[in-house]
Amino acid sequence: MDQSTIRLYDENSGKLAALYEKADMSIAHNLLVGFLPENASVLEIGCSSGRDAAFLIANGYNVTALSAWDSNY
Repeated sequence: MDQSTIRLYDENSGKLAALYEKADMSIAHNLLVGFLPENASVLEIGCSSGRDAAFLIANGYNVTALSAWDSNY
């Protein structure tokens, strides 16, 4: 990632996170669970705040979530 992009995220992380969390994901989430078998294991790469991973966990899925900022990524 280039430095200007990193700076943008660093300076606006609160605003960006709020917008990300506020987005209505109900259609995408419903489509996703329609394709996944019950109790499936899911690997989410680029999980950001963990919004989608949290949804999947709440719906019975086994989730491993990684973000670009994870030290083990």
